[in-house]
Amino acid sequence: MTSLLRSSALLPPALDVPLRWLLLLSLLLLLCATLLLDADKRARAVRHLPTPASTLPLLKNTLDIALFQRRRLYCWLLDETLRHGGRTWRLKVLGRPQTVVVASLETFDDVLKLQFEAFGKGETLPCIMRDVMGGGIIAADGPAWLEQRKAASALFSLQILRDNMDAVVRNHGVLLCQRLRELSRRDGPVDLKRLFDLFTLDVFTKIGFGVDLHGLEDDTNHLAAFDRCSQVLLQRFREPMWLWRVKRALSLGPERQLRRDVKALDALLADVISQSLADKTRRRRSDADADDGAAAGAGGRPTLRRKRSNVDCDLLSLFLDQQLREDAAVDAARLRDMAINFISAGRDTTSQSLAWFVLMMNREPSVLARIRAEIEHKLPRLRHANTVPSVQELQSLPFLEAAIRESLRLNPVVPLNSRTATRDVTLCDGTFVKAGTHVLLPIYALNRLPAVWGDDAAAFRPERWLDPATGELLATWTPARLASFSWGPRQCLGMRLALLELQMVLASVLSKFELTTARDPWSYSYAPSITLSIDGPLDVVVSAREQS
Repeated sequence: MTSLLRSSALLPPALDVPLRWLLLLSLLLLLCATLLLDADKRARAVRHLPTPASTLPLLKNTLDIALFQRRRLYCWLLDETLRHGGRTWRLKVLGRPQTVVVASLETFDDVLKLQFEAFGKGETLPCIMRDVMGGGIIAADGPAWLEQRKAASALFSLQILRDNMDAVVRNHGVLLCQRLRELSRRDGPVDLKRLFDLFTLDVFTKIGFGVDLHGLEDDTNHLAAFDRCSQVLLQRFREPMWLWRVKRALSLGPERQLRRDVKALDALLADVISQSLADKTRRRRSDADADDGAAAGAGGRPTLRRKRSNVDCDLLSLFLDQQLREDAAVDAARLRDMAINFISAGRDTTSQSLAWFVLMMNREPSVLARIRAEIEHKLPRLRHANTVPSVQELQSLPFLEAAIRESLRLNPVVPLNSRTATRDVTLCDGTFVKAGTHVLLPIYALNRLPAVWGDDAAAFRPERWLDPATGELLATWTPARLASFSWGPRQCLGMRLALLELQMVLASVLSKFELTTARDPWSYSYAPSITLSIDGPLDVVVSAREQS
């Protein structure tokens, strides 16, 4: 805009300064009027949609989102979705685009899959998350997302990476059981949520970078800063854009802490990546020296090259190899963004899901008893062995997997998704959505809708995932049954790894230990965060199960 005003074709040099400022002000007013007109068009297009009963004049739903429903946001979205009978409804927060909330399986499928090209991440979500997640795949959109998605899909399809994932989860599962055995000999409760955080961070830094953090052994939470970041990001979602931007610019309150935490995260990630690259260089030199020595010992005759070590099977190594083959440039910022997005997605999915599952088993002891009966019938050695079940053995535990899926249904790690219409579009229920309109997809609500799951939607019932005739897992899945991992082109690439890790760990841990919550399991709720984390510590008493 400044260059436009300096253009001699539009503004003669002789024009005095007050007139220049008047012209600048006029252009700004024109821009504001255009934005307001666009916003009014979006509002008029959905004005017929129902709103929450608490909607206020002028303030609309700003106080609901920012204050009144702060600690029960996802339950409030469920309440309103049920109140509107599964119809699309709308809400408005000052300083935010017009927002509609889709509330049926069909409209979810429309936005996430059938009309995928008409909905992007928009400007709001990347803006909110950029300070923490950078330009990584979670908040990326358009060509940037597509490029990262193709690269990640190619990597996750490699058998060498999948084999390494299985091995890492098994090895760290053994370490987790050893740690629980030590804790069972101590008095007092243990924060199981923290323990699972340490375990999953160790797993994903090993899978991602070939680096051992030893957090589980050293009892060091290297990502405590990230947990605080998640809470601040949700607060940004609840506030008008201008408000958190002002607080960030002035470094006020939680924004000041966020800035410190991001610096700590960047330092940690830089250390992990540097250590990973140094380890790879050292190992490859060692391999090359060994190959040279073997060739010399064979009288200079060529020899078969040794198999790549596991250090070269991690995600970072495979990613760098891929970029070299494609002659693509890789900078430090891109590696940093890839690292935080991979660790965040993997750690949160598994750690929080493990914690919720243990809590649900304390609420549903009959389900726990049935899981243990299945394990002892199919894998009797597991209770006494210092090992974790194999992938093949897990296939004999359908009820365990059904219970895990049921826990993921009621406690989805990502309880709320969002999109922004990139063009004018009509949803399958007839709702006309203008370009720029924000669309909320309350996964927590969808997973509890009677219209989707039946009258017992709020109940924990693993049997809904099983074929009543065979007792095996249902062979076909509707999109709703995958909602916890999203669906469509942006479905979670790590879904297989997450389910595998949950099954391996829970089969081993539940067969060996009693994990009893120190307080009433029904007294727990979720924390105000962008992921569905249990609020506060999950204190449990750990005891080894009696030998039989």
